[in-house]
Amino acid sequence: MNTSPLRTLRNKAKLMPLLVNYFPNGISVFIDMFARSLECSFYMIKHFPKIKVFASDNDSNVSNLWNLIFNENIQQRNKDVSQLLELIECTGINQNVWELCKENKFETNIYKAFSFLYLSNFGYMGKPETLLHDTQDNGIEILIKSIKDILKFYADKITFIHSDFIDISLPMRDRMKQYYNQFVFCDPPYLNKGNNYEDKDWNEIKLRTLIEKNIKSGLKFGICEFWNNETDKIFNEYNLNINLVSERVNLKTRDTEIFATNYKPEKLLFEI
Repeated sequence: MNTSPLRTLRNKAKLMPLLVNYFPNGISVFIDMFARSLECSFYMIKHFPKIKVFASDNDSNVSNLWNLIFNENIQQRNKDVSQLLELIECTGINQNVWELCKENKFETNIYKAFSFLYLSNFGYMGKPETLLHDTQDNGIEILIKSIKDILKFYADKITFIHSDFIDISLPMRDRMKQYYNQFVFCDPPYLNKGNNYEDKDWNEIKLRTLIEKNIKSGLKFGICEFWNNETDKIFNEYNLNINLVSERVNLKTRDTEIFATNYKPEKLLFEI
């Protein structure tokens, strides 16, 4: 079941029970790069509450939303989220609001967060192109409950930082230098696949840069991708272990989900 108020392509909520079997032993810090919906961070906190979680994303809409909800200034956080919830509650699901959100001309952070949530929750596949007219009647209530639950159970347990993966050794490392056994979890846009990120130009060069920056950091890391000849070639060039996680089959394609790591995982490291 999803915890996040964001709906994204290839959400890892259902895949996390499999992925954790490929995580290294003794993690004390979970670094969620490309955090997006934060489903992976929520999962780690729920099942491994002693782990410290840092999350990062460079998408401006994602960062704006999570900076409101995870603001370390509790008084300001409560004020901003209260206004956001009030705005959501008094707005129905209709075409006029949809068109306003698509124009994306809002100037305040609260209205920008509202617009992003609206498009994510009520657009086809979380995209802003088409309003889902068959959206559940209680869609607004579900969205509000999701945000309230995050405030109640997670707001003080995740440190969110607006940072590009290229800066992995800068702001995040400064915040985490007192911790040991750090693990970097990367779920970037997949090569040659559609996504609803701001960065529509994710490519081989950026994937290689991500790998090289992680190697330079000296931390254990894992990268999610689909297996194909291109990803197989890239990961093998950097001597990464390619771990089969699952297969997804539909009428047209068969996608093999893999997790490339700079360490050799041991299966069933966690018991849930």
